[in-house]
Amino acid sequence: MGGTRDMRSRFPGPVMTLEVVDSKQFSRAWVKTSGGGTPVIDNSYGVSSITDAGVGLLDVTWTTAFGSAECIIHAISQDTNARDSAFIKTSQSTPPTATTCRLTCVDNGAILTDVAGGWYVVAYGI
Repeated sequence: MGGTRDMRSRFPGPVMTLEVVDSKQFSRAWVKTSGGGTPVIDNSYGVSSITDAGVGLLDVTWTTAFGSAECIIHAISQDTNARDSAFIKTSQSTPPTATTCRLTCVDNGAILTDVAGGWYVVAYGI
């Protein structure tokens, strides 16, 4: 019973078209941590570990290496401190590689500061 069949005659109505989605449209890895000081992984996908690398520094290691260091990393914090703002970026002194990324968190005075409520990190790439 091989071959293909046109099922439209058996099921009248609109025909549904399935579209193949490019995997680059989805995140390759993500992690949510809790707590300040020494963060702990609450939930993750594609992340093998995190390391508290010092005040305001977090190293994220991917389960599977990206094809290159050319990936997009988006990070935010759940800040519970009573300061005006916190800014998270990738480290200039330790740039991302295909296997790991160092994030830095600074306050509005550009001083390294720990994230009080948790880190939220998403990585996109191939």
